[in-house]
Amino acid sequence: MERLQLKTVVIGGWGINPLILKKTFGNDAVYLDGTRTAFEYQGSLSDPQKFFDSHKTELTECNTLAGWSLGAMIATLIAPIVSPQKMILFSPTLSFCRTDTWRHGTRKHIVEQMREAIYSSEQTVLKNFADNSGVTHDWIADHPNELLCDGLRFLESIELTVHSLDKTAIDIHLGKSDKIIPPEASRIFAQNFRATLHEHDGGHAFFLSTEILI
Repeated sequence: MERLQLKTVVIGGWGINPLILKKTFGNDAVYLDGTRTAFEYQGSLSDPQKFFDSHKTELTECNTLAGWSLGAMIATLIAPIVSPQKMILFSPTLSFCRTDTWRHGTRKHIVEQMREAIYSSEQTVLKNFADNSGVTHDWIADHPNELLCDGLRFLESIELTVHSLDKTAIDIHLGKSDKIIPPEASRIFAQNFRATLHEHDGGHAFFLSTEILI
């Protein structure tokens, strides 16, 4: 498969080593840890430019901005500042948690239970998440408990608003059997952002068993 020649930045998902995406995006892409990036972004929610400035080396001259799950949400948040020519988002959603107006997500009390359980049985929480994602345990990232909890708090609190990305071509990929992000959530995301939608067999980590042409 031909690899991208221009600069690609890829933001991973919660609790998983972002290099799991290397099969799709290759050795030359820049990989950002999604859990750590969520923690950093929370500190600059009112000023996304501050987040960009802290990652200027990685994000400057980014031609393609990509993300998986939590990473797809972060990529969408910073896209107006990065202004990539292309975005490739795996399993994106407007909100990870259910709200009064959004039914395609996880109930908040389940995420709260995950945060509480991390301090008593971190590996159990991570292994269950990996199993439901279709990821083998060797891809689980080594994060401090507080960082994992901060990532979950990010997922609890963020609700994306649809904004204009007219100069950016957006490709959305989803797994039709995803147990983490409901496929319908990604379909609605694609419709709202006028993106090209690609549906694949498989779950949350569908890209491990499917060759994604980028």
